Amino acid sequence: MKIKKGDTLDIELPTSEGKIFNLSETKGKKVLLTFYRIASCSLCNLRVSQITKRWSEFGSNFQHVSIWHAPEDFLKKNMDRHNIPFIALADKDYKYFNKYDVERSIGKTLLAFIYRLPSFLLASLKGFIPFQLKGYMDIVITDVLINESGKVIEVQYGRDIGHHFSFEKIKEFSQ
Repeated sequence: MKIKKGDTLDIELPTSEGKIFNLSETKGKKVLLTFYRIASCSLCNLRVSQITKRWSEFGSNFQHVSIWHAPEDFLKKNMDRHNIPFIALADKDYKYFNKYDVERSIGKTLLAFIYRLPSFLLASLKGFIPFQLKGYMDIVITDVLINESGKVIEVQYGRDIGHHFSFEKIKEFSQ
């Protein structure tokens, strides 16, 4: 089922640290939930780096929960390089990607190489090169904003593998 405004999401997965995390633990906070691709994805790691760098701009009652198609150990290895201030969840079996109809598309993956070439180049310069691939490479990003009551207030199924909510939108939401 596609996520829509007003939904309450039920997600329970292991963190990159191996602890079980339930999305209901974020109740009372504003949440950006993102379905990323694989833990070594160039564009995804660039986004994680940017969010980590700008973390202080977000409100004190804000949490980012990221879901990755990756085994826990591979996710930990990739997230440790960023020293992330948010939650990274490993969905190695693709359970929640399937449950919430997160799209896979070769066409949208190829389009990203055209539309997002500067981002790929920047990611490469920062060393975000996927030497190891564990997971589906054609996952299309999905961003979800969840209010303090745990209800979805907005969802964006991406146009391509690098299409996210803008930082300005997230910052405004987080305040």
